[in-house]
Amino acid sequence: RRGALGVRFRRQVVLGPYVVDLFAASVGLVVEVDGGVHAQSAERDAARVRALEAMGLRVLRLDARLVEERLGEAVAIAAEAVSESGA
Repeated sequence: RRGALGVRFRRQVVLGPYVVDLFAASVGLVVEVDGGVHAQSAERDAARVRALEAMGLRVLRLDARLVEERLGEAVAIAAEAVSESGA
């Protein structure tokens, strides 16, 4: 929250035909939080990742259980992705 990772994330951002969970425009990083429904849509999710990557974006997918049960670990993974993305 509030730039704690050094970048600003916006929620529910429209990128082309997709609405992504979180987006840090300054580093081109998309964070998707995957709940149980994503287990049934692996092919569609893979196509979505490919399309977002074709837009020049990096996509980080986090399991919803990780976010809910071990938020600190999820934030650390996101922080590493931010760092690798150039922030």
